[in-house]
Amino acid sequence: MHCAACSATRNFSSTSPTGAHTLLGVATGIFRRLSGGEFGFAEDFQIVSIRSGAARSPKTLSGGETFLASLALALALVELHSRSGARLGALFLDEGFGSLDADALASSVAVLQAETGGDKLVAVISHLYAVAEAVEDVMWVERRPEGSRARWLDAAERDALVREEVTSGLLSLV
Repeated sequence: MHCAACSATRNFSSTSPTGAHTLLGVATGIFRRLSGGEFGFAEDFQIVSIRSGAARSPKTLSGGETFLASLALALALVELHSRSGARLGALFLDEGFGSLDADALASSVAVLQAETGGDKLVAVISHLYAVAEAVEDVMWVERRPEGSRARWLDAAERDALVREEVTSGLLSLV
Protein backbone atom coordinates (compact mmCIF):
# COMPACT_ATOMS: atom_id res chain seq x y z
CA MET A 1 0.00 0.00 0.00
CA HIS A 2 1.53 3.33 -1.03
CA CYS A 3 1.32 6.02 1.65
CA ALA A 4 0.37 9.54 0.54
CA ALA A 5 2.58 10.87 3.36
CA CYS A 6 5.64 9.37 1.71
CA SER A 7 5.16 11.50 -1.39
CA ALA A 8 3.75 14.60 0.33
CA THR A 9 7.10 16.39 0.04
CA ARG A 10 7.20 15.71 -3.69
CA ASN A 11 3.64 17.06 -4.02
CA PHE A 12 4.49 20.29 -2.22
CA SER A 13 7.38 21.02 -4.56
CA SER A 14 5.58 20.09 -7.74
CA THR A 15 4.85 23.00 -10.06
CA SER A 16 1.34 21.84 -10.90
CA PRO A 17 0.03 19.53 -8.18
CA THR A 18 -3.53 18.39 -8.82
CA GLY A 19 -5.95 15.64 -7.97
CA ALA A 20 -6.62 13.31 -5.12
CA HIS A 21 -2.93 12.44 -4.70
CA THR A 22 -2.08 16.03 -3.79
CA LEU A 23 -5.15 16.38 -1.59
CA LEU A 24 -4.16 13.26 0.33
CA GLY A 25 -0.56 14.41 0.64
CA VAL A 26 -1.60 17.72 2.19
CA ALA A 27 -4.29 16.05 4.31
CA THR A 28 -1.76 13.51 5.58
CA GLY A 29 0.46 16.29 6.92
CA ILE A 30 -2.48 17.81 8.75
CA PHE A 31 -3.80 14.44 9.95
CA ARG A 32 -0.36 13.58 11.34
CA ARG A 33 -0.36 16.81 13.37
CA LEU A 34 -3.92 16.22 14.57
CA SER A 35 -3.28 12.61 15.58
CA GLY A 36 0.09 13.09 17.24
CA GLY A 37 1.92 11.47 14.33
CA GLU A 38 -0.24 8.35 14.35
CA PHE A 39 -2.24 8.50 11.10
CA GLY A 40 -2.06 9.46 7.44
CA PHE A 41 -3.92 8.67 4.23
CA ALA A 42 -3.12 6.10 1.55
CA GLU A 43 -3.72 6.99 -2.10
CA ASP A 44 -7.10 5.24 -2.01
CA PHE A 45 -8.36 7.17 1.07
CA GLN A 46 -7.51 4.26 3.35
CA ILE A 47 -6.07 5.18 6.74
CA VAL A 48 -2.37 4.44 7.20
CA SER A 49 -0.70 3.85 10.54
CA ILE A 50 2.43 5.98 10.25
CA ARG A 51 4.27 3.70 12.70
CA SER A 52 3.53 0.36 11.05
CA GLY A 53 2.69 1.42 7.51
CA ALA A 54 -0.43 -0.79 7.61
CA ALA A 55 -3.53 0.49 5.82
CA ARG A 56 -7.09 -0.02 7.01
CA SER A 57 -10.59 1.12 6.23
CA PRO A 58 -11.71 4.52 7.57
CA LYS A 59 -14.72 2.64 8.99
CA THR A 60 -12.42 1.21 11.67
CA LEU A 61 -11.67 4.63 13.17
CA SER A 62 -13.26 5.76 16.41
CA GLY A 63 -15.67 8.70 16.36
CA GLY A 64 -12.95 11.14 17.39
CA GLU A 65 -10.46 9.72 14.87
CA THR A 66 -13.09 9.96 12.12
CA PHE A 67 -13.64 13.61 13.00
CA LEU A 68 -9.88 14.28 12.86
CA ALA A 69 -9.64 12.59 9.44
CA SER A 70 -12.56 14.69 8.15
CA LEU A 71 -11.05 17.86 9.60
CA ALA A 72 -7.71 17.07 7.94
CA LEU A 73 -9.38 16.59 4.55
CA ALA A 74 -11.44 19.79 4.94
CA LEU A 75 -8.40 21.87 5.89
CA ALA A 76 -6.42 20.33 3.02
CA LEU A 77 -9.16 21.45 0.60
CA VAL A 78 -8.92 24.98 2.02
CA GLU A 79 -5.13 24.93 1.65
CA LEU A 80 -5.20 23.68 -1.94
CA HIS A 81 -7.90 26.17 -2.88
CA SER A 82 -5.87 29.04 -1.44
CA ARG A 83 -2.82 27.88 -3.43
CA SER A 84 -4.81 28.26 -6.65
CA GLY A 85 -5.05 32.01 -6.05
CA ALA A 86 -8.82 31.92 -5.84
CA ARG A 87 -10.54 33.35 -2.77
CA LEU A 88 -12.52 30.92 -0.66
CA GLY A 89 -15.51 32.63 0.96
CA ALA A 90 -15.75 30.23 3.89
CA LEU A 91 -15.64 26.64 4.98
CA PHE A 92 -18.09 25.61 7.69
CA LEU A 93 -17.25 22.79 10.09
CA ASP A 94 -20.35 21.61 11.89
CA GLU A 95 -19.50 20.10 15.25
CA GLY A 96 -17.65 16.90 15.89
CA PHE A 97 -15.42 18.47 18.52
CA GLY A 98 -17.52 16.84 21.27
CA SER A 99 -16.21 13.42 20.20
CA LEU A 100 -12.64 14.38 21.10
CA ASP A 101 -10.79 13.91 24.37
CA ALA A 102 -9.13 16.98 25.94
CA ASP A 103 -5.75 16.43 24.23
CA ALA A 104 -7.26 15.85 20.78
CA LEU A 105 -9.50 18.92 21.23
CA ALA A 106 -6.50 21.09 22.12
CA SER A 107 -4.55 19.71 19.15
CA SER A 108 -7.48 20.28 16.77
CA VAL A 109 -7.97 23.87 17.89
CA ALA A 110 -4.23 24.55 17.56
CA VAL A 111 -4.17 23.14 14.03
CA LEU A 112 -7.29 25.14 13.10
CA GLN A 113 -5.61 28.32 14.34
CA ALA A 114 -2.43 27.52 12.41
CA GLU A 115 -4.23 26.59 9.18
CA THR A 116 -6.60 29.56 9.02
CA GLY A 117 -6.17 33.27 8.72
CA GLY A 118 -5.36 35.57 5.87
CA ASP A 119 -7.67 34.64 3.02
CA LYS A 120 -8.78 31.39 4.69
CA LEU A 121 -11.99 31.65 6.70
CA VAL A 122 -13.13 28.58 8.58
CA ALA A 123 -16.36 28.89 10.56
CA VAL A 124 -16.77 26.35 13.34
CA ILE A 125 -20.20 25.46 14.69
CA SER A 126 -19.84 24.06 18.18
CA HIS A 127 -21.55 23.90 21.55
CA LEU A 128 -18.22 23.50 23.34
CA TYR A 129 -17.09 26.54 25.28
CA ALA A 130 -13.45 25.46 24.91
CA VAL A 131 -13.78 26.00 21.16
CA ALA A 132 -15.31 29.47 21.70
CA GLU A 133 -12.45 30.33 24.03
CA ALA A 134 -9.89 29.52 21.34
CA VAL A 135 -11.28 31.78 18.61
CA GLU A 136 -11.50 35.55 18.49
CA ASP A 137 -14.83 35.98 16.73
CA VAL A 138 -17.73 34.18 18.40
CA MET A 139 -21.32 34.36 17.21
CA TRP A 140 -23.64 33.35 20.04
CA VAL A 141 -26.95 31.79 19.02
CA GLU A 142 -29.76 31.58 21.57
CA ARG A 143 -32.89 29.55 21.01
CA ARG A 144 -36.02 31.39 22.09
CA PRO A 145 -39.74 30.60 21.85
CA GLU A 146 -40.17 33.31 19.21
CA GLY A 147 -37.15 32.10 17.22
CA SER A 148 -33.41 32.02 17.44
CA ARG A 149 -31.36 35.14 18.07
CA ALA A 150 -27.74 35.50 16.93
CA ARG A 151 -25.20 38.16 17.92
CA TRP A 152 -21.44 38.62 17.93
CA LEU A 153 -19.78 38.45 21.34
CA ASP A 154 -17.04 40.87 22.23
CA ALA A 155 -13.89 39.54 23.94
CA ALA A 156 -15.19 40.28 27.47
CA GLU A 157 -18.49 38.48 26.80
CA ARG A 158 -16.67 35.49 25.31
CA ASP A 159 -14.31 35.27 28.30
CA ALA A 160 -17.22 35.61 30.76
CA LEU A 161 -19.06 32.81 28.97
CA VAL A 162 -16.07 30.49 29.31
CA ARG A 163 -15.52 31.44 32.99
CA GLU A 164 -19.21 30.72 33.67
CA GLU A 165 -18.91 27.28 32.05
CA VAL A 166 -15.78 26.45 34.05
CA THR A 167 -17.38 27.62 37.30
CA SER A 168 -20.59 25.69 36.72
CA GLY A 169 -18.58 22.58 35.85
CA LEU A 170 -16.52 22.87 39.01
CA LEU A 171 -19.63 23.43 41.11
CA SER A 172 -21.21 20.26 39.75
CA LEU A 173 -18.26 18.30 41.13
CA VAL A 174 -18.97 19.46 44.69
